[in-house]
Amino acid sequence: MSSTVITRISLILLALALVGCATTTPRTITKTEIVEVKVPVVYKLERPERPRFTSEDTVPTYLNKLVRYTEKLEVIIDEHNSKQGN
Repeated sequence: MSSTVITRISLILLALALVGCATTTPRTITKTEIVEVKVPVVYKLERPERPRFTSEDTVPTYLNKLVRYTEKLEVIIDEHNSKQGN
């Protein structure tokens, strides 16, 4: 057999295979559904007041205030978690 005959037979077989795949209907394998769930958190402790940026503050001093504020919050949360047994 010549190479052109083999090439034509290969192309015909490939075309038949692709036609068979084209006639099938696509199937959904998985379906993902994203649901937003809001869980209420019990917080009975008093929170420190968040520092406000004033005209007298410079950026480094304000960031320093924010760092101290977040450190206080972390201590309160850690104490609350240790009391809850988490």
